[in-house]
Amino acid sequence: MHGDASIVEKIIDQKTRNQEFKEHPDAPGDINAMMFYVLVDLESVAEDEHEDRVSMEVGGETHGEQAERFATSDALTSFGAGMTNEPLRLQFAKQESAPALGAPASSAAGLPAVPPGAPAAPEAKAAAPKKAPKAKARPGGETSTRKKNEMPEEPRPKALWILNRLSADLQSARMWPVRLANLKHQESLCKSFQGHADELERSFHQLARQTANKEFHEIDPADVGALQAACELAIQRMTLYEEDAVEANTLVKASTKVSSKDPCKTLHTNNPNLHCFFLSKTGCMTQVQHLASSAVQWCEQKGGVVEKDDLVNRISSLGSSGKHAKNCERDFHFLLRSLARRLGVKINTVQARLYSHTSATIEWQPISVIFPDDMAKALFAKGSSVWHHTMFGNHSPEEVESFWSHGKETCDWFKGSQYHNYPLLRKLIPMSFYGDDIAAYKGSETGSVTVLGWCSDLGYQNPSLTRYFPIAVYPEYAATEFTYDDIMGHVVARTRDMVDPTMLFDWSDGGYAFMLSSLQGDLKFIVEHYGLHNYRSNLCCSLLLHDCLHSQLLGTGKTANASAIVYLAEVGYWGAFPRGLYSDSLALVLRQAHLHFLRWKKQHGLQASQPRFTPARLGRKTRMQYPVLSSKGIPSKVVTFWVAHCCVEHAARPEATELDRLVATCLHSYASSLKNMDTSGLVLSEEQAESYYQDVIRHLQTYAALNSKSRMARGKQANRTLWLMICKHHHYYHHCKTVRIERINPRISQLLAAEDFVGRVGKIARATHKGNVSLRTLERYLALVNLELAKLD
Repeated sequence: MHGDASIVEKIIDQKTRNQEFKEHPDAPGDINAMMFYVLVDLESVAEDEHEDRVSMEVGGETHGEQAERFATSDALTSFGAGMTNEPLRLQFAKQESAPALGAPASSAAGLPAVPPGAPAAPEAKAAAPKKAPKAKARPGGETSTRKKNEMPEEPRPKALWILNRLSADLQSARMWPVRLANLKHQESLCKSFQGHADELERSFHQLARQTANKEFHEIDPADVGALQAACELAIQRMTLYEEDAVEANTLVKASTKVSSKDPCKTLHTNNPNLHCFFLSKTGCMTQVQHLASSAVQWCEQKGGVVEKDDLVNRISSLGSSGKHAKNCERDFHFLLRSLARRLGVKINTVQARLYSHTSATIEWQPISVIFPDDMAKALFAKGSSVWHHTMFGNHSPEEVESFWSHGKETCDWFKGSQYHNYPLLRKLIPMSFYGDDIAAYKGSETGSVTVLGWCSDLGYQNPSLTRYFPIAVYPEYAATEFTYDDIMGHVVARTRDMVDPTMLFDWSDGGYAFMLSSLQGDLKFIVEHYGLHNYRSNLCCSLLLHDCLHSQLLGTGKTANASAIVYLAEVGYWGAFPRGLYSDSLALVLRQAHLHFLRWKKQHGLQASQPRFTPARLGRKTRMQYPVLSSKGIPSKVVTFWVAHCCVEHAARPEATELDRLVATCLHSYASSLKNMDTSGLVLSEEQAESYYQDVIRHLQTYAALNSKSRMARGKQANRTLWLMICKHHHYYHHCKTVRIERINPRISQLLAAEDFVGRVGKIARATHKGNVSLRTLERYLALVNLELAKLD
C-alpha cells in the first residue's frame, strides 16, 4: 500500500547500479538471483534522542499556586538580574509611524544584558546534530565506522530512504489505536496516533510526488531546497511519532504484567489529593466504591493505617463495602450531605424562571442557592485562622489598614463609600461577585453551566477552594433571559444587609465589616448579564476593572509572543529558514524553537503545559495571516519570559539591525511589566508605579511601530503581517494610567484562581445528573471546601 512496491523497485535498481548486493549462494553469476539479496531496510529506527524533554504536567497545582511559585522562581530572579546591570543603549531611528498613546517615551530604550547563566544562542542549523556513528575495532587496533542503516546525504537517495521509514511508521501508527483500545484512560494517546498517521501520510505523499518519475540526474536544482525541506519535515514527524510510540509500548508491556488479583489494578490516579478525585469522579458510584476500596487495600498492604473517619475509607464502605452495589449511589449522596453539613452552610432554594423542554414553556422552578452571608457565618464559626485566611489571605492587619488608608487618598471608588470613615479599616473586607460559563456536558448532551460566586479581594493569593465560594449553579440549556435576574434578586437582597454598617451579624462583635468592591468576570459575561453595550467608549473603558489574565496573558500577550516567535524563526535565530512551502518550512524551525524552549524551561526549573509550537497553534500557515499563539494563562507568561530572553540575546549581536532591537525592546518591556507586578506588594510605591507605567507605555509604542513596519513589508521579507493590533491594547493603555495614579497592584483583580474555580465546578457538574445539577454540585463543592479548611485547623 502507499506505493511500497514501486519504492522498493527503485531502491533495488539504485543498489544494483552501485553494486550493493550479495551473490546468491546457489547461482553466483545470476543477476536475477542477486536481486533477491538486495538489502532493503524498512524498519523504523529512531535517529534523534532528545535528552532535554521535560514533563508537561502541572502536578496538581492550581493556577494561583503556579503564579505564586513562578513569581519567586529563579527565572524571574535571573531575568531581573539583567535589568539592574549597566544597560546596553540601543539608539534606533525616529518612530514617525508610532501613534502617540500617551506620554512620549525616551528614544533610547534600555535593553538589559544577557542574563547570567542563560543558554548560548543555538547554532544556525535547521536540524539537530546527529550522533557520531559507532566505531568497531579491527584487528591491529584500527577502527571502522558502521554504515548499516545510515541515511544518505544526496537528496534523492535520502528521500527514498525516508520513504521506506515513512511506510513502516505509517502502518504501525495506524495499528496503535487498535492496540490501545483495551487500555483505560488512553483516549488522548489514541487521538495523538491518529494525528501522527495523518501527518506521516502527508509527508509520504509529498516526498512521493517530488521523487516520482524522475531519475537522479533529472532533478531540477531549484527543487533541491524544497526536497530537503520536505525530508527534514518528515524526519521531525517521524521523531515525534516514535516518542509517543515508546510511551505506548511501555504502557502495553506494563498492562500485560499486572496481575488480575492485584487490588491496585483499578487505581489510575497519581493525584495526591484523592478527596478531590473521588468527589468529582464521573461514572456510576459502584466504580467509585471499588476504586476507593482498592486504594484502602493498597494502603494497608504497604503498611499504612487508614482512619475510620477518612473520606476514602468511608467511600470504600458504600453499599456494605460493595456487597450491595445497587445501594452505592444512595449511600454516596448520604455521605455528601453529611460532609456538607459539617461546614455548617445551609443550602436554600429560590424560584427562578427556566425553560421546560417537556412543555416547551418558561416555568418557575426551584434553584439551589448558598447566600453569601450564610457562607460567611460558617467560615467565621470555623475559627480565627480560617476566617483570616479566607478573608484577608496572607496580609497582616497592618497591611490591610495601609491598603484602605491609601485608598482613601487615591481611589475615587472608595472616597464616596459609606465605609470611608470606618474606624477599624484593618477589619474591612472588600467583597466581589463573580460569574462565568463553563462547559460541563459531553457526548450528546453538549452545553454549559453558569457558575455564580463571591470572594474577598484581599485573598487573591489563596487557592481557588479558599478564595471563591459558590452562590448558584444552573444549566445553560434551560436558562432564560430572566434566570440570572431572578436568582440575583434574592442574593442582592441578602447582600444589601450584609454590607450595611447598621446590620449586626456574627462577625460584627469583632469589628469586621463587608464592603461591595466590584463585579468580576470576563467581558462576555458582564456584557451579557449587565447590559454593558458601549464598553468601547473611553469613559466606560476607564471604569472597567483590569484583569491581566484575559487582557494580557490571554490577550495582547498571545499576539506579542506569536509575532516574536515567527520573527525570530524567519530571521534564522533557531536555524536558517529553509526553502519550500511556507507552512512546512515554518513547522521545521518551530520544532527547533520548541526544543530550545524545553531546555530553557528545564534550566530554570519551570513547569508549563505549553504544547509544541506548530503553524496551526500560531495561526500562521501563510505569510498573510497574523499569528496568535494558542496558550493558557501561566504558559503564556512562561513563553513571554523565554521569548524575551531570545529577543534580547538576538539583539545583542554586533550585526543586529534596528528591527532586531525594536523587537527586543517591545518584548523586554512587556516581560518587565509582568515581573514588576508579580514581585510587588499590595500597594505599589511611587517608583514601582512609575516603572510599571513606563514599561507598559514603551511596550505599546514599540508594538505600534512594529505593526506599522509590518504593514510595509513585502514578499518574503521578515516581519510581514505581524503584531496584530486589538482593542485590548487600548484597554492596556487605560490600565497603566490607572495604576500610575492609584498605585494598587493589578494582581488583586487577576482571575487566575477564578478560572480554576469554574474548572473545578465544571468537573463536578459533569459527574452529576442534569436534573439536579444545581443541588449536587453545591453539595460536592462544599465537601471539598470543608476538607480544604480542615488543613488550616
